[in-house]
Amino acid sequence: MAATQYQALQQAQAANKASLADSLTDGLMKDYDDTAYATFAASLRAQRELQDGHADKAEVDLTWAHAHTKDAALKSLVALRLARVQLAANKADAALATLKSIPGADYRGITEELRGDALVQQGRQSEARSAYEAALAVLDEGTPQRATLQVKIDNLAAAPVTSNSKPANTGKQG
Repeated sequence: MAATQYQALQQAQAANKASLADSLTDGLMKDYDDTAYATFAASLRAQRELQDGHADKAEVDLTWAHAHTKDAALKSLVALRLARVQLAANKADAALATLKSIPGADYRGITEELRGDALVQQGRQSEARSAYEAALAVLDEGTPQRATLQVKIDNLAAAPVTSNSKPANTGKQG
């Protein structure tokens, strides 16, 4: 029955019938909360909510999915999606907490990159650099994401260092 309901949800989503899709999602989350179908349904709705500019609603659905899924790999995948949403909402502390729930070996490169992004949001550039370097270390040489990570590392090097010191006097008057 859950499979049939999920298939109907996919069809409603494809036909842009949001209210029907929401009703089917709610039903799966209520009646089949311990199945992967409910997790997929909540994730699918979160994706639509993000596209519609409702990151807060997406976060609620992904939080539910993360709390209810029993499958370890799926739980890690949902946590990555949730952390991305939290970062987009400038909730670095929440994103870091979510990322801590992911076992060390699961999606290590992506997890470390997102951790670096959260640390940058917090102004912790040195720790962010370490996270980005850890992500870089686990990715294969041919992985396209390596270039993005290198840019992030380079941007940290180019970013001005914040301190309480005054800028040097260059002799120019402005």
